[in-house]
Amino acid sequence: ATAPVYAEPGYLILVRNGRLLAQRFDAEKLKPVGDAMPLGEAPPGSGTASAPAVSVSSNGILAHPAAGLPNTQLVWLDRAGRPQGTVALPPGRYSDVSLSPDDQRMVVSRQSSPTEMDLWMVEISRAVATRFTFTSSPVIGNPLWSPDGQWVAYNAFRGGPQDIYRKLASGAGEEEPLLVSGALFKLLSQWSWDGRSLLFDQPDPVSGWDVWLLPMEGERKPTPILKSRFNERYSQISPDGHWISYTSDESGRNEVYVQSFPTPGSKYQVTTS
Repeated sequence: ATAPVYAEPGYLILVRNGRLLAQRFDAEKLKPVGDAMPLGEAPPGSGTASAPAVSVSSNGILAHPAAGLPNTQLVWLDRAGRPQGTVALPPGRYSDVSLSPDDQRMVVSRQSSPTEMDLWMVEISRAVATRFTFTSSPVIGNPLWSPDGQWVAYNAFRGGPQDIYRKLASGAGEEEPLLVSGALFKLLSQWSWDGRSLLFDQPDPVSGWDVWLLPMEGERKPTPILKSRFNERYSQISPDGHWISYTSDESGRNEVYVQSFPTPGSKYQVTTS
């Protein structure tokens, strides 16, 4: 889940199985030489897939965040950002919080090591967390509840690109792959209000980031719904299903737009700065 970094006089610095390693590397033949040497525990991940784990200067000085995973805490805030209380979960590194439609449960990502994450289901009233996924992934998150509260969709790396999966919110059964493809990233954005489709962002070599729609019925063949030579991301369908909001950099900077949906037509720029 991290990018290797080249260091003189001929090493690749990389992370494998929670350890920071130095691998001798022949830069002319582009081949590793011998066995990798351990440098210690891997630093915590950046939260961005394939980001470098370390930085190495030309004089051989290596810098990285301290090893270990600082804990986080789940805090309730009001609309003004004032703390209103906490969810008293056991100490851990939690992120990617998603509340259930009835506000009784939440799904969170919990990182157990620099290279392992799983989703956990939290019963809010009792502050009890139960492991929800059991196939640890370097990055797993973006959980989305179906509108009826029966399913949770999420992104995970399972030995390749970031794909889309779902699992029954009850925890029963195995996870089900919804979209597995060669596209490196498929970032979930929203489960439509009618429960019939998922919105996700996917990069294209020519058009940049585009917004795609994945039907939950039939062949489940994804189609692009916002695709141009600019970057479109972070889409949300309105509750009445007639509009879609998203960000675009068509003006030279990221702004929020609203457009009619599902048939493109009227379009409005919401933000100006």
